[in-house]
Amino acid sequence: MADPLGWLNKCEQFFRDQLTREADKVWLTSYHLKGVAQQWYVVLEQDLGRPSWPEFRTCCQERFGPAISTNHLADLARLPFGGSVDKYMADFQERAAHVGDLSALQKACLFTGGLPEHIRVNVELLGPTNLQQAMRLARMYERCNAPLAPALPAP
Repeated sequence: MADPLGWLNKCEQFFRDQLTREADKVWLTSYHLKGVAQQWYVVLEQDLGRPSWPEFRTCCQERFGPAISTNHLADLARLPFGGSVDKYMADFQERAAHVGDLSALQKACLFTGGLPEHIRVNVELLGPTNLQQAMRLARMYERCNAPLAPALPAP
């Protein structure tokens, strides 16, 4: 199972849409588990009984998510630019989902700060106030600057 955060969030969207009772969330979720996740849940329920939904989310993240000792904010702040804005956006959003409470402006600033200078300067001049604006501008300036972009050093 990959990082379960997206899957857990989809479960919550389903629960909201279907008006699922709190008492039914873990049962319904556990019914759809397969493979390693199903085996993990059987042992979890044997050891702890049926957890509440918040307990299930926590246990699932501890078992299948990034290491607990990970400093997600530091990882986000030091995220390397991997060659394209689209790749950087995907990596940034994946890590940002684990950081917790950041303002829209903080996300925009962290994202913009990791861009290569030939894109970052142009994005910063327009002062995006949220991540969506910053990403849109970064994509636009990547396209505009494509012939001017310096070659990235080989990894």
